[in-house]
Amino acid sequence: MNQPRVTIRCLEEDLCLPLPPLTEVLAPKHELYERVVEYAPTAPAGLEPIGCIPGRKVGKIKTSRWRGAAWVDESKQVFWLLAGALRRQGDSGDAYEHFEGLYRSDRLYPVDDDYVRLRAEAVARFNAIAADAIRSVLDAAKANCGQQFDVLLAGWLPMRIVVRLDDTVQEVWIAVSVLDKDGEGVSKETIQKVFAITELQLSDDFEWEPRSDWLGEPLDWWIVARYGLGPRE
Repeated sequence: MNQPRVTIRCLEEDLCLPLPPLTEVLAPKHELYERVVEYAPTAPAGLEPIGCIPGRKVGKIKTSRWRGAAWVDESKQVFWLLAGALRRQGDSGDAYEHFEGLYRSDRLYPVDDDYVRLRAEAVARFNAIAADAIRSVLDAAKANCGQQFDVLLAGWLPMRIVVRLDDTVQEVWIAVSVLDKDGEGVSKETIQKVFAITELQLSDDFEWEPRSDWLGEPLDWWIVARYGLGPRE
């Protein structure tokens, strides 16, 4: 399954649309992009090649008013809308001259900024989803003193939280897996980000330390834990 995508150049120059914030997926509400979404699951199958662009297989995307150039980056499994142009009545060649011009000026394919944006969006979405999930789990853990709550952050990263309270103090135990739900390794940066997001949900008066145990019991090798002690809210 290819991820449908539009290059930043195409979005701003060809479709004349603004670049949305990182918290939004770059998926414009435009008839040409909607056709890209339709083709994405099977692309490049079903696409007629654009003959004036040699080398990589760039295919035609058509609507009643628009013509587009699209290409599958097989290494990333992304189906890119590279360029678009309005179809002019009685002159179907204009759009393809535009695409060929972009190719010859080395402005047709995705550039570093497009891939940086792709990664940044994923990070922003994970941060937002993780913060909401962790906030909800912390609330539940506080309401159920001593009970362990497990959560799959963003649907793929296992995490557990326990909160223990007395009259004035609360203890917070956090554990994150270094393997995702499919057994693939998770980066240290992601693990530290989860801890940081969790700690931000609590007061600045908490003191934190890494732990090699979980509530006094040995930790599995694929689990990383932290313990926090702070005032009861």
